[in-house]
Amino acid sequence: MKWPFQTLEINWAAGGLFAALFLQALYFIAVGAWSEVFVVVAASVFSLAPYVVSQYVAVKPNQTILSGIVVFVFSTLVLGEIHKFYSVFIWWDIFLHAIAGVGLALLGYVWIYNLIHEGVVAARPVLYSLMIFCASVTALTIWEVYEFGIDQLGWSTNRMQPSLFDTMTDIAVGLAGALLICVGGYLLLRKKNSVQHLIT
Repeated sequence: MKWPFQTLEINWAAGGLFAALFLQALYFIAVGAWSEVFVVVAASVFSLAPYVVSQYVAVKPNQTILSGIVVFVFSTLVLGEIHKFYSVFIWWDIFLHAIAGVGLALLGYVWIYNLIHEGVVAARPVLYSLMIFCASVTALTIWEVYEFGIDQLGWSTNRMQPSLFDTMTDIAVGLAGALLICVGGYLLLRKKNSVQHLIT
């Protein structure tokens, strides 16, 4: 039986952020800041999940992608939520949602390219792009539900979604980022000789 962390490979960048999460968790536990403890634990779970899942799938994302996920989660939850970057930098939330839309779509194309290369799937480029776009928007929406949930439960230290306008702006920005990548990915997939650029 293969345990979840048996062959976990983490590079120095992601390892440093995981260490920072661990130290902050210890500090917040010591001072009894339980809302911050919840956020740090959530950040750790979201960051570790792709590493664990990657051990059970045929197409494994590379270390750059996995580290990018850790950086994004750290920037969103730790810097944004705990260290108030959302309040200090008015563009921080919009910037991260745009990056999320772009990153999710790129991750989808890397996955699809590997499946095509292995001969696992075969479909029209428009279907690949539509599937990736829908999956990206779904992930973005789930994240908004998470933000709404922790605000309503009172677990947020910095109201992440105080209005419908902010929520819809976040979704629209992420959608635009994903759409941009999906249009470009569709055009590249139509040119068989250009598919390799999706992962280089």
